[in-house]
Amino acid sequence: RAAHGHVEVVHGVSFSVGKGECVGLVGGSGSGKTTTGRCVTGLHSNASGSLLFEGHSMPFAVSSRSKADLSAMQIVFQNPDRSLNPKESIAQSIARAVRLTGLADRARVG
Repeated sequence: RAAHGHVEVVHGVSFSVGKGECVGLVGGSGSGKTTTGRCVTGLHSNASGSLLFEGHSMPFAVSSRSKADLSAMQIVFQNPDRSLNPKESIAQSIARAVRLTGLADRARVG
């Protein structure tokens, strides 16, 4: 337990994502995957530390982010019925998320 009644859930996380790369967080139940993803995408503002995006510091709170920053990243929540479907390629799984967010039209994505 940390000071002031806060509980440290995830600590010491550091990773880098290059332009055009896609990252998947993998780990056991309760390892902090969802919390980490929510912090990066601004859905969990009760965080500390630093978040750098394209060379600038980004606030944890989604309400404090610029429109450009908000449109630059997207979280794809796990859907147990469709995630890692052995009948689909990784490209098909990612294409579905891209279509749903409106980042590309069906003709471009497939």
